[in-house]
Amino acid sequence: MNPNYPEGFCRRAQAHYFLNDYKTAINDYNKALVLSPKNAEMYFNRGIIYNALGDKEAALKDYNKALVISPKNAEMYFKRAIIHKDLGNYEAAQKDYNKAIELNPKLAGDYCNFNKSVSRVSGNGKELIRIK
Repeated sequence: MNPNYPEGFCRRAQAHYFLNDYKTAINDYNKALVLSPKNAEMYFNRGIIYNALGDKEAALKDYNKALVISPKNAEMYFKRAIIHKDLGNYEAAQKDYNKAIELNPKLAGDYCNFNKSVSRVSGNGKELIRIK
């Protein structure tokens, strides 16, 4: 493999991911990102792997980086909303769900199905979202 070809590392990382070899996949994404630091998809995919490992904070950091590079990607907002929800950042989750649906209205169905356990509570004159 050409050591200066980031897509090669990316493809190999994807193969390792599908083989459940997450640590090797992350290492390959790290190498790819050194060569291509403005690639939103690579940050996004590495974030998915961090999430699979249970490292929600690292996943959130990668999703944040991906969205700085690609701020009109609905799927990235949707995935980041899930991480925010898992971390208890319910207002941030709601904001990201709304942005994802604004960018891609087809995600509204996914949002409704995913959040059947959403309940709204009022407090301090402000509506908050609690996701169980």
